[in-house]
Amino acid sequence: MLPLIFDTVKAAIGVDFKLQRVVRKATTKTSWSTNDAMKKTSQGGINPTSPDSVLNLWVVGAMTGGVIGYAQFPGGSPATDGVVILHSNL
Repeated sequence: MLPLIFDTVKAAIGVDFKLQRVVRKATTKTSWSTNDAMKKTSQGGINPTSPDSVLNLWVVGAMTGGVIGYAQFPGGSPATDGVVILHSNL
């Protein structure tokens, strides 16, 4: 439900988000930094799925430096394209 404060500025922009799949991965890693390791299987994370057509979202248990999440700027490398969110902020 959209808060009433946004009622006068809302618009239908023709974008839909659908959950395509969920990949859960157990890890012994207790904290992640902003070096994109969670986006790389070789570093204990999970590689992005079809970044040209899918918004990839990584949810992590803890991040260093008080970071609660971050996203890559548009036009960056497809190998790290997506959004990282600290699980306690969902």
